[in-house]
Amino acid sequence: MVKLYILYDCPLHNNDKKWLGDGLRNSVQDINEIGTFCVLSQLLITGGVMNRIKQIILIIKQCITVSLQTGKDDYIICWSELTGLIMNSITLLGKRRKVVLLNWLSPPETKKKTIGRWFLNRLRKSAVMNPMCKIVTNAPSSTEKWIDYLKVNNKSRFYYIPDVYNSNIPFEKIVIKSKKYCFAGGMNNRDWGLLTKVAEELSNIDFICVALKSDWDLYVSKLPDNVTVYFNTSEEEYYNYMKNSYVVLLPLRTKRVSGLINVMRAAQYGVLCCASDTEAVRLYYSQEQRDLLLNGFQEWKDKIKEIYEYTEEKYIQRAGLFQSNIRNLAGPNHYCERLVDIIYDNDE
Repeated sequence: MVKLYILYDCPLHNNDKKWLGDGLRNSVQDINEIGTFCVLSQLLITGGVMNRIKQIILIIKQCITVSLQTGKDDYIICWSELTGLIMNSITLLGKRRKVVLLNWLSPPETKKKTIGRWFLNRLRKSAVMNPMCKIVTNAPSSTEKWIDYLKVNNKSRFYYIPDVYNSNIPFEKIVIKSKKYCFAGGMNNRDWGLLTKVAEELSNIDFICVALKSDWDLYVSKLPDNVTVYFNTSEEEYYNYMKNSYVVLLPLRTKRVSGLINVMRAAQYGVLCCASDTEAVRLYYSQEQRDLLLNGFQEWKDKIKEIYEYTEEKYIQRAGLFQSNIRNLAGPNHYCERLVDIIYDNDE
């Protein structure tokens, strides 16, 4: 009997991806879920080389344990790209295993060459060339981008599933907040320079940001008076700032896939979300909502100002359409059904 092993990047008692195991049990009975003793992304938030090393050691330990527990017909599903790459490498060194690597974003657009990036790309090439690996992206164009970036010719390893909202979080009733502010947060690909320039022009609107300090310092030289920034927040604090905001902002530096979780969580909280207009983000906005997808300083400034001038009725109507679209498009049942199809596609 086939067994599935799911490797998460967080402890099982604090697992916001619990829907994945629950959904897959509709098709596969024997599922083993393995977590870590801390949320791995928090190690990145706190920064530092030692925390990065600690993160890698935790992943290696997790992967070795699972490799020893599994058989040749079992599938190992890895939530994060790094976990999947390490899992694939361990199976190539020892017992061959079937590995499904989830959440491959689009490749980095910078051409900067570092030893770390070179090594990471070697691991990626190894996964793409391994016939026992299947790679899942969350944007249709990512396959072509990875093929070009890695200089490989193996499209058959790649599959696409849209990102999914967290089914443990309810879709909340849309209400107008008594204290209005814009929220922007995230660790990956955020355009903090653009955001602070827009905030400086909209001095009567408050902004709350949550960022990596190293990322923020790289792009922001002057902090406007109406911007408050936090660096070492917990996940709970992060989402509380988002939940209580009037508008969620997702300004992106490049066209890379990023920020989709913020888009969906904003919809669940009943908060409008303005985002940079990228192919991946566009998939989550209906045609009538795409004026919320923005390019350049002037569009960002004008749209935020416009939303702050909405009547309560108009805000609730627009937020309701946004929420409804996410509810219909990005449900966990669709994700799990598609993942089962991928697992058994061309099963060797």
